Amino acid sequence: ADGDGYLGSTTSVISCTSPGSEYSLTEPATDDCDDSDKAINPDTVWYIGIDNDGDGFIGSVDSTTQCASPGTGYSTTSPAVSDCDDSDAAINPDATEIPDNDVDENCDGELQYSPSDIEAIYSVLQAKEVDDYHNEDILATVSDQDGLIVGANITSGDLPAGVTMTTEGRFVVSEAENLIPGEYTLEITTTDELGGVTVQVITLSFLKDSDHDDDGLSNEEEEILGTDPENPDSDGDGLTDGEEVLVVDDPGTDAGPSEVSDPLNSCDPFQTGDNCDPDGDGLTNSEERSQGTDIFDPDSDNDGLTDGEEVNGIDDAGTPLVTSATSDPLNRCDPNPNSSECFENGPEIIQKLSPNGDGVHDYFEIKGIETFAENTLEVYNRWGVMVYEARDYGDNSKLFRGISEGRLTVRKGEELPAGTYFYILRYKDGEWKTKSGHLYLNR
Repeated sequence: ADGDGYLGSTTSVISCTSPGSEYSLTEPATDDCDDSDKAINPDTVWYIGIDNDGDGFIGSVDSTTQCASPGTGYSTTSPAVSDCDDSDAAINPDATEIPDNDVDENCDGELQYSPSDIEAIYSVLQAKEVDDYHNEDILATVSDQDGLIVGANITSGDLPAGVTMTTEGRFVVSEAENLIPGEYTLEITTTDELGGVTVQVITLSFLKDSDHDDDGLSNEEEEILGTDPENPDSDGDGLTDGEEVLVVDDPGTDAGPSEVSDPLNSCDPFQTGDNCDPDGDGLTNSEERSQGTDIFDPDSDNDGLTDGEEVNGIDDAGTPLVTSATSDPLNRCDPNPNSSECFENGPEIIQKLSPNGDGVHDYFEIKGIETFAENTLEVYNRWGVMVYEARDYGDNSKLFRGISEGRLTVRKGEELPAGTYFYILRYKDGEWKTKSGHLYLNR
């Protein structure tokens, strides 16, 4: 009935003739014990797992071939063998592996051994100049294949100033401004999470800053030059020391170098600083600005004295005039009221004359006449009589004091009477010029 080729039962018919080709006069044997299941027949193989050590895992399999099940525990499917040693209940797939005993307790095919401690290894970063470090910069790290470092101690040597060591053994810059150039040798003991201990020696190095102020010159060069290694612009002229010496522009400054200049001279190459004296007149730019004089003109009022001579009252051998007191550097007529620059319109006539010995108008004063030394003066009374005549008027021997020079009606040496007189002054100012007018003689 199940088509497995084995008979489970027979059927008989009483008949004179055969009912068909499958019928026989001999009753066939029935040997299928379960004609409803094709898998069950006399050729069926029955399997059973063997667990000799009773640990719940099969160590081997037995089998038998027959139609009916041999009993409890048998199956037509072969069970998997998982116990690698069915003689020892402590050895099975669920067992805990014990290292270093050459026994495969958990049947995974591998023997377990305890690893030897692997030493920790420090990595020290390349040294830099102290001014190149910043807070939180890493100086050295440590690694261990056995696991994380859980403890680190310095057993020899001193931790450098400005540096911190973490619990994990890492060295970090904590205060960059406190770093001191030099080499620091340290012995460090580290412990990994498996308890492995490593002792090793490292050296932390900090290089001396070669250019402390970043002006392009090394500290050694600045020491030779006499410049300040802590100040990029030692003379305060707007160019760094490096720009002045190397003639290499620094984009951090407004000005740029065009030639070598003195890094210790605030007036080289520029002459605009407060302490400079570009016109060489003895006054600094700061002093000239306070005076209102021209920093590029040594004689701002063009009176023949330098601004420094006038302000300080000290003679400058480079000028023909000699000063004996201070004067106004912006007044061309101070201290020399007779300077030609004071008399652009010619000499100034003082029309009063009172020769009474009081020191005021005792003679006919012509201001600036010394500037026009080549001159002639004629004085006339109201009747047109010349009472005074002089060539190169102006020195003490040629001053009109109201005394007659002797003409037709007035005797020489005689005092002239009070009244109005008339003058004619001729002077040379490139060409001959004339001034005329009246003056009043008072007695």
